[in-house]
Amino acid sequence: MVVTYPFASSGLRAPMTWQAADGLRWSLVGGGAITPDAPAHPTAAQAADARTAARLADATDGIGPLPTGTPAEGVALRSALDHWGVTVVVVPDERAWPAALRARSVPAALAWFTAALGRQPDRQDGAWVWRR
Repeated sequence: MVVTYPFASSGLRAPMTWQAADGLRWSLVGGGAITPDAPAHPTAAQAADARTAARLADATDGIGPLPTGTPAEGVALRSALDHWGVTVVVVPDERAWPAALRARSVPAALAWFTAALGRQPDRQDGAWVWRR
């Protein structure tokens, strides 16, 4: 299971395009879909994971405050990654991309994922990658 920044959401579909272009060989957290309503009474873990997914989407293309990599932010993100079964986190280097395709802040994402995973990423094929 892979999570990307930019986060795959209805607002930014680039990660879903990467997944399709690679023959759908890997599962992706997030995405754009029409689904039934969320459970009326989610468990605490389900509610926390939903908040983290919304925070990832907002950090990608929203207007809320960006994560700074605080310990509390790291714990919440790590918990969601565990619940989702994430084995790889990928943050591409977007500097050469057109502005319209870029996420809000790669440095903020790097700080957040580093706090969550407790170590620096490896550089691979123009991206920062954490393998779990």
